[in-house]
Amino acid sequence: MKFPLTLEFRSRFLAHTMQPDGTARRSAGGRPKGDPAAVRSTTIGVRVSASENATLRAKAAQMDLVPAQWLREKALARCLPAPPVSAINRERYAELARLAANLNQLTRA
Repeated sequence: MKFPLTLEFRSRFLAHTMQPDGTARRSAGGRPKGDPAAVRSTTIGVRVSASENATLRAKAAQMDLVPAQWLREKALARCLPAPPVSAINRERYAELARLAANLNQLTRA
């Protein structure tokens, strides 16, 4: 059953949806665009076993995060070990350590 629109309702509706020049008012519509620099567009695939998956999900759930977000935060916040020292530098460090030990022995004698 159709209900007839009252004149008052129709005039309020048109006043709300029409601009002063008589054209229809358009809404912005949709979700606002975010910062293009913050958009995550690359995917990194990581294979884990069933037990590792369960552990990751449990740890993420403890922090109220989804596993992907938990992994991202952990990976980006972690301090990685220093890169390995080349063989030449290792030899120089060993020589420097020997000299420092000799100097220390001379100062205590």
